[in-house]
Amino acid sequence: MTNVISRLFAREEAARRMVERLVFEGMPRTALQVIPPQEYNDADALRSRLMRSDVLPAAVDAYVKAVLAGHSLFVARTTYRPLGVAGIVRAALSRADTVDVGLPEEEHTFPDGPDHAPSVLKSHPRFLTLPFADDDVRDGPITPQFGFKTITRGRRTSSAISGGRYMSRMFWPQKLISQNRKAGSAISGGRYMSRIFWPQKLISQNRRRNSVIRGGALPLSRALGWPTVSTRGG
Repeated sequence: MTNVISRLFAREEAARRMVERLVFEGMPRTALQVIPPQEYNDADALRSRLMRSDVLPAAVDAYVKAVLAGHSLFVARTTYRPLGVAGIVRAALSRADTVDVGLPEEEHTFPDGPDHAPSVLKSHPRFLTLPFADDDVRDGPITPQFGFKTITRGRRTSSAISGGRYMSRMFWPQKLISQNRKAGSAISGGRYMSRIFWPQKLISQNRRRNSVIRGGALPLSRALGWPTVSTRGG
C-alpha cells in the first residue's frame, strides 16, 4: 500500500528543507516532491499536476488556490521502505510550520501498482552522505567556519613541548647533540682499540704504489708479458 501525504508551506525553502530532512531519514528522493507557485499560473494545469501526483482528491481545489496564492505544496509517497516511513513523515511534518487550509484529511492510501524502474537502485538512499540545505553553505575556505588558522606565523621551535623542553631529559640527563669538534676516535684522548693488538698505523698516508714489492718491481707480469693495467676503448 502507498500513502500520499501532503502539506502546504508558506515558503518554498521550508518545503525543500523538509525534503532534505526526510532523505536523511532514509526516504528515497524520488518519493518526495515540492510544487512551488512560480511553476504554474494556470489553475487547470496545476490541478492536473496534483491529480498525477495522487494528492487526496478532496484537497485538490484547496491546494490549487493556496499554491496560486504563493504557497508551496509538499507531497510524499510513502510505501514500506524504509519501515514505518509514513510515521516518520507525519512526525517530521508535525514539528514543521505548515499552513492550515482547513482540511480534515491531507493524506490517503491506495494499493501499489507495478513499478517499472530503470534501475534496482532507483530508490536507494545515499550511503554515508549527510545532506544539507543550500542556505547553510558559505563561500570561502572551510577552516574559518571552525575558528582556527590553517597556517601559523609563529617562530620555529626545536621542541614540540611548550617551553622548549625535551621528553628525553626525563631519563637521559646529558645533551642530545654535542657541539664538540669532530673526533677520530670514540675513546677519550683519541686512542684506538686496535692499537692493543695492531701496533702499526691503520691508515697509511704514503704515496700509492702499483706493486707490493719494494721498489715497484712486477716480476710475474713481466715474466708472462702481461700488462698490469689494460686501457680499452669505450
